Amino acid sequence: MALRAVAVTTDSTSTSLTSSALPICHIPSYLELYHHQAWELALARKIINHIQKCDLYRRIDLKIIDWDLKGVCQANITPESIVHADLPGVDHGIAAVDHVIVDVSTMHYGRGGVNPVFQVMFYSKYNPNMCQQAEKEDISLVVPEKFGEVLMQVYTKEEKFMGLVQAAYLHVFRSLPIPDDQSEIATIEVMTP
Repeated sequence: MALRAVAVTTDSTSTSLTSSALPICHIPSYLELYHHQAWELALARKIINHIQKCDLYRRIDLKIIDWDLKGVCQANITPESIVHADLPGVDHGIAAVDHVIVDVSTMHYGRGGVNPVFQVMFYSKYNPNMCQQAEKEDISLVVPEKFGEVLMQVYTKEEKFMGLVQAAYLHVFRSLPIPDDQSEIATIEVMTP
């Protein structure tokens, strides 16, 4: 397979087309991956099969967590802790750790939890030869209290484990060692099918 580059040149009298064949690497198409029988492509075929059947990961929960609690949540809310959660009244658990995915993403202004304005020096029109940091009164009164947050999402690969994973995740989340002054965590309710 080669890519054909076509260059069009125009002048006042004529238009001419020139083409040249540029060699490119062969990228297997979707159908080639799906119908190829090589064992190395078994995982790719399995992923394509899941996509075709719309058998995708199911999101169990989505929470926006305070920036200061990032380490506590990452250390305690793991697929292992969810799978091995001791749920009262449940005699069977989730089959394997690889059925649960915990995704932790950070959102900030490029400087972690630090206000980016404090790392900028400003010049005053009254003293243009001297730079200084802006005072809190100079910036705005609507500056956020914190400059970063953590987005935590929990998924399961198997629909049959949705209820168990959600119950185990909530059990683990409620047992977090959160200090009393930070016990309120912003939560977004997520409707899952």
